[in-house]
Amino acid sequence: MNFGENNSFDVTTKLILGRRDGAVVRPIFGGRVVHCHNIEMPVIENRRADLLAETQNGDIHYLEVDTQNHVSVLRRMGRNYLHLEEQFPGKRIRPVLW
Repeated sequence: MNFGENNSFDVTTKLILGRRDGAVVRPIFGGRVVHCHNIEMPVIENRRADLLAETQNGDIHYLEVDTQNHVSVLRRMGRNYLHLEEQFPGKRIRPVLW
């Protein structure tokens, strides 16, 4: 994959969709756009699983330990799950909350 070309396409698409008048996205959003937020979201994270193990059958078991019932644990597990799918293509990711 050539990321240079893909990025150029993304930038062009973003410029077209983000026109000030919102005319292009009005049919998509179903209403008049009053403001387009131009936000770049750089990601600097150090993700860590509590335990990550691969079993004989090739499954990746992702164990997250939460002893205090944090509300955010499922969101964190979801983000980690998606990241693990990218790190281990073709492997089945088996998340467990304990």
